Amino acid sequence: METKDVIITVDGKHLDRIEQVADDLRKSGFIVKDVHKIIGIITGKVTTTMRPKIANIDGIVTVEEKQNAKVPPPDSEIQ
Repeated sequence: METKDVIITVDGKHLDRIEQVADDLRKSGFIVKDVHKIIGIITGKVTTTMRPKIANIDGIVTVEEKQNAKVPPPDSEIQ
């Protein structure tokens, strides 16, 4: 099953319980990579079928797929 890297935003009311939110995510099958307590962000991996389930966990504001930025080499033409 395919997994995607995602960034989860935790609402302000749950910042003091962000570790509990991370535990709830783990119980739902989410693979937690990092928990950024101060800014309320949890990063990790989830299968595409599990994404709707984790979006409904108490304290979750958004679940967004991680985007990768690509910078062209310094000697490339201006785009």
